[in-house]
Amino acid sequence: MSARVAPQGSLIQTHRGHARVLPVASAGTGGSAYSTVVLAEASLVSYWRLNEPSGTTATDSKGANPGTYTGGVTLNQAGAVTGGKSVLLDGTTGFITVPDAASLRITGDLTLEAWVHPTDYANFAGLISKRTDSAHFDPFASYLNQTTGVVEFQDGATAQPSTAAPAAGVWSHIAMTVSGTTLTHYLNGSVNGTGTATTPATDSLRRLTIGAADSAINTAANFFKGLLAEAAVYNAALSGTAIAAHFAAR
Repeated sequence: MSARVAPQGSLIQTHRGHARVLPVASAGTGGSAYSTVVLAEASLVSYWRLNEPSGTTATDSKGANPGTYTGGVTLNQAGAVTGGKSVLLDGTTGFITVPDAASLRITGDLTLEAWVHPTDYANFAGLISKRTDSAHFDPFASYLNQTTGVVEFQDGATAQPSTAAPAAGVWSHIAMTVSGTTLTHYLNGSVNGTGTATTPATDSLRRLTIGAADSAINTAANFFKGLLAEAAVYNAALSGTAIAAHFAAR
């Protein structure tokens, strides 16, 4: 499946040679070309736009797994995509916690995706993780390396880094896909390194975190400092074409 943004705010989606035009929701309803593309993916499990103007609930636009804003968070910040907003995390206590659910216990192919605007690379800044503790990364953890800023994906003992780091102080689109034993990093719609995935056969049965990673059971650490938006989890490896289309729909 591939997608591209069509003129006059519509979206053309093609699958096996067939095309259909999808209307794009207006910014006034909280929709965007970007969110339309994401929500059209059949493998989407959860999608947290992180665009709430107030409150403590991080809505799952897919509907199944809402999260809770915790600690030092500032809502309703400028977003990464047209019609979007973001959340500012303080790098000390702020993150989003999502309870464990069967749909999040992904032990095979997957995709993690988000827009990030890091202030700095301190403290192995957590991105999207479902991790038991500091010694167990099953089924997955993702974060920015505290020295180089590269994106690291870990589902076993060895972290698999991207080639380049998302720049501090600007918005970047990042994605990680696991297809069989192949891990592929993406940055702003292009491949940004590959590695070997060792996704475990069992899940931690612990919560999912956005903007942090657990250092012990349900004890957050490795806090992200900066703006986060449009976090998504899929239970399949999106194609490079699909990821490029997501970036283009911004």
